[in-house]
Amino acid sequence: MRANIRSVRRTPNQSRRSAIRTAFVFDLDGTLIDSAPDIADAANRLLVEYGGTPQPIGKVMKMVGGGAPKLLERAFAAAGLAMPPAEEVLARFLEYYHTGPAMMTKPYPGVPHLLGALHRAGNPIALCTNKPGRATDAILTRLGWDGLFDAVVSGDDLSVKKPDPLPVLAALFLAGGTPNRAVYVGDSHVDVQAARNAGLPVMVLTHGYAHGPVSALRADALATTIRPLLRLAGS
Repeated sequence: MRANIRSVRRTPNQSRRSAIRTAFVFDLDGTLIDSAPDIADAANRLLVEYGGTPQPIGKVMKMVGGGAPKLLERAFAAAGLAMPPAEEVLARFLEYYHTGPAMMTKPYPGVPHLLGALHRAGNPIALCTNKPGRATDAILTRLGWDGLFDAVVSGDDLSVKKPDPLPVLAALFLAGGTPNRAVYVGDSHVDVQAARNAGLPVMVLTHGYAHGPVSALRADALATTIRPLLRLAGS
């Protein structure tokens, strides 16, 4: 179980992190950040390049989940276009996206405070996303979150993506956490399935990119804000 060492952040406080404290594994898009505007912009530029019609941002939001290849499949289908060769279209999408992966991306309200509180309290915190590593790095840098997470596992760091449990467990263990004292926090069916596969309880934040009613996801808990997580800081 090895993530690409490039994507693993270790903070100066890593040594004080302990399995005694609750560890948190966070999804990124739709959970900690609202990245739909930048994702939609890149996807729509790609659709136009291939002769399609741009899709509304609300529609693109519901395409997020499962990684960039799955997003592109959904986008081309929505635009009524035949899907080009996967590697070709993914490369073009990433070219567009990498020109500004955080220009319009913003943290959800309260998220910077939450992450800071967990970090200061010594809770192991990890990021596990299906977003490619280059874009993940750019967003963390742009938001000033470099060094905040004890581990970062991106969508191209391993041979599998969520909902496979391997990325979740790699992020958890690299952060210094253990499954018996951990919670996964996400926003979609992919996150719930990944957490279940990894044997972790899962909280779903309702402000994200779920493809249907969040009540149907069967998460262990639903939250409209991050406040319930603040109560676990230091525990």
